[in-house]
Amino acid sequence: MSGKTGVLRQTVLRFLEEWPYSINYATAGGSLGRGDADAFSDIDITIYCEDNLLEETHVNKVYEDEIIQLTCLHTRDLPSEHDIYQSPWHARFLTEILILKDTEERFSHIKQVALDHLTSANGLLTMTQEVTAIVNQRVVAARQALKRGMGYSAAMSALGAWAEAAFLYLYVTWQSCATQHVLPCIRTELNAHYTSLIENPPFQRSYDSVSIVKKYRAFLRKYKGDAHSLAPLHDELCERKAQRLQEQQDPVNVTWHMYGEVIWLYFETSKGTSLDSFVGELPLELKHDLATIGLTPFREKQVETLEQLTEQLIKKVHIIVNRTS
Repeated sequence: MSGKTGVLRQTVLRFLEEWPYSINYATAGGSLGRGDADAFSDIDITIYCEDNLLEETHVNKVYEDEIIQLTCLHTRDLPSEHDIYQSPWHARFLTEILILKDTEERFSHIKQVALDHLTSANGLLTMTQEVTAIVNQRVVAARQALKRGMGYSAAMSALGAWAEAAFLYLYVTWQSCATQHVLPCIRTELNAHYTSLIENPPFQRSYDSVSIVKKYRAFLRKYKGDAHSLAPLHDELCERKAQRLQEQQDPVNVTWHMYGEVIWLYFETSKGTSLDSFVGELPLELKHDLATIGLTPFREKQVETLEQLTEQLIKKVHIIVNRTS
């Protein structure tokens, strides 16, 4: 456990003591949950309460000079053993949480079930099947988008397929769920794959990506409403992510993270509009800026390349998982 992890843990415990409602369970995720928090870390916590008057809430707060990303849920939304066995892929984050409050040690039991199942042969096989299905859906979506002349949507689907496969490869090789570890894992374990990957956007250097995302968020805040994701505090969170990766001398990772932020904000504000239509409504200058961090339409060759790289990762995972059977 890093020294910063201990500091943030004490901070969040004080925050929870001041929470105005009775808390049944509380967990921390991200770098605090993993125990590798650093100077760039925030506090990402989920609390579960029995109060029926409380709706699902997402709030960003500054507390004792630390940024807290808070999700408040009802106890009925607590993960169950059934959830873990039904979809271990979506339950994998349970393996990287720090439990802060645990009525009757129920969450500790759930976490242990997740740890046991997700490292078992059956759990790994089920995860692989889940991700393969997701990947196949996105590959089909990319091809269909191409046929309709929707290059931006094709790019998003093709890159989404690769990312899902890459997260699975990361999990089965490095036992990590951290986004920041995806590209280092691929670069370390599959260097030839990485070399092919970085010939495509958004896996390239962009020296102004953070300020571009900030400009993009400001535009959406002005014209698309006041969604939680548009809060200015998210700009600081982006800056922290970028600073961490810049210290690690990983500019390609910075650009990929910022591209991910752009796509997340699209989903948060588009209200079902296609990405191509969404981009078409952006000012030309902003559209040009976003292109420098990877928001560009794909052609057939680029989609095929990403599809091949995605297939490589899935095959690698199958080999690893079969060894554990």
